[in-house]
Amino acid sequence: MRRRLFIFLRIAVGAALLAWVLQRTEFSAATRIPFHNLDDRWLMVAFGFGGLSVIGWALRWFLFLRIYGLAVRFGEVLRLTLFADFFNLFFLGPLGGDGVRLLLLARKFPDRKAAITGAIILDHATGLLGGTLLYFVFTRTHTAWLTAEGSVLRHTALISADLFLGGMTVFTLSGLAVAVEPSLQRFIREKFKHEWMFKPLMPFAFLREHRPALLLNFLLSVFTSMFSYLAYWAAGKSFASDFPVDKLLAIMPAVDMVAALPVTVSGLGVRENLFVELLGSRLAIGPSGALIVSLLGFAANGLWGLIGGVWLALHRWRSVAPVVESQTSIPAEMQRP
Repeated sequence: MRRRLFIFLRIAVGAALLAWVLQRTEFSAATRIPFHNLDDRWLMVAFGFGGLSVIGWALRWFLFLRIYGLAVRFGEVLRLTLFADFFNLFFLGPLGGDGVRLLLLARKFPDRKAAITGAIILDHATGLLGGTLLYFVFTRTHTAWLTAEGSVLRHTALISADLFLGGMTVFTLSGLAVAVEPSLQRFIREKFKHEWMFKPLMPFAFLREHRPALLLNFLLSVFTSMFSYLAYWAAGKSFASDFPVDKLLAIMPAVDMVAALPVTVSGLGVRENLFVELLGSRLAIGPSGALIVSLLGFAANGLWGLIGGVWLALHRWRSVAPVVESQTSIPAEMQRP
């Protein structure tokens, strides 16, 4: 009952935020935008960037699974990643993308659930570090532009993001450093005498032998996030040829972080209001155009989740059909002569 109530609240909040952004933008004015003149080539580019983002996500998890000694084909990892993307974007139940990845891969490796969980944790950790780097490279270098008009709210939001992302980055890097550096472990043991501090980190101690792989996955996380952001830029270019990539990249790390909070389903409503707030009054496309960029960019990324959902349905149908056929067939000894 609590889960259903939580889902209902997320849907209600998302609907309210979407209604508010439609009212803010006077979306009826968007009918003046010639949708029939959308550049199909740029829409395909946006869809391609979304696909590259999913492939990067799958490759990152695939490399971590390899580090843990799990021999999984990349095609299988890509399939599970697409399934997870579908659950993350469209499924309203309590089972998220991480649960899907763990549940389905554990069927093949039932005795390696801890390793699968560890790979998922590291996948999220490097994703956080990659997004944080993009935030400080793109968002913070456009601070003056983002906080124009003397908005106290925007200054406060950026400072809050600094504290959150900076704190999470320090916490993550500190944990990894303690896990992989024996000299640092000895120093902390001699100074603090608290063995319990190391117990949560010991499952990751083996990573000291895989430092180049950690660096590679961090760089892969940066490109994976970049591709997802560029899908929004290409979507904007489909109807506004002068849509600036630097301004889009300036807002995307912060938008991505806030939209990831479990306030609404897939961040719908939150993302659109942020686009309108941060881009609508600063670019020639106006508030309605900023809303359209948000929706088209989400569609370019989300269509891959739909592909994952169709693939999941076909996969389940193929796996169930032989079972149904065998159950409905009449055994030879029961057939009449």
